[in-house]
Amino acid sequence: MLMNERIKKLRKDNKLSQVKFADMLGITQSVVSLIESGHSNVSVEILKRLSENFGVSVDWLVYGKEKYVRLSRDNSFIPLINVEAKAGYIQNHLDDEFMEKLDLYKIPGFEKGDHRIFEVEGDSMIPSILPRDWIVCKGSDLSEIIEGSLCVVVTSKDIVVKRIYRDKNNPKVIILKSDNADYNDMSIRIADVKELWGVQAKITNNFVSASLEQTKRMDDLERELKEIKSQLSELLKSIKGN
Repeated sequence: MLMNERIKKLRKDNKLSQVKFADMLGITQSVVSLIESGHSNVSVEILKRLSENFGVSVDWLVYGKEKYVRLSRDNSFIPLINVEAKAGYIQNHLDDEFMEKLDLYKIPGFEKGDHRIFEVEGDSMIPSILPRDWIVCKGSDLSEIIEGSLCVVVTSKDIVVKRIYRDKNNPKVIILKSDNADYNDMSIRIADVKELWGVQAKITNNFVSASLEQTKRMDDLERELKEIKSQLSELLKSIKGN
């Protein structure tokens, strides 16, 4: 598909006549007709207007590369930061070109606002969130966060999902807790937080794994209770013997 064909596709996908399309670009209908037929060059200014007005990538318009859509809050697409993109996101989360190259998704119910999808790595949030779950998050400020809320915290070194608590002894520090009891609490300075994303929903296919994890926890609890009973019994025997 040539550039003129991509521009024509863009107009038709948006159900616009050549006249309306021309009005939006600040040109005449005859110029649109010449562009779509391949008889007129497309200026940089027109490419810029096409990208801004219709949320499409300039690379797609010119070369047919990258994605049809351009990352924008206005077009409701949400970028996915998977495990492989994690390091790049930490360094380039403010770079529009980097963000446009991420996989984009539309999630019903999340059409408005600034959102991200993060792929979870590790088992620190079991059983609430499992490894490889996708969590849909909304950009948040610390003042908006309720104690114990699930959040994704982005620092210069890592991206983690934890429950957030304020440090009562130091207002400049937050405490990050895991749902998995095998993990210790973390304390970080608020000044070191680059971004904070409140977890709104999760996408998972680990239903069986979640059930198995809960069963394992119950088995562990039963073993601990038996051990306590055994120790208590030995203690009572020892007391009676004295």
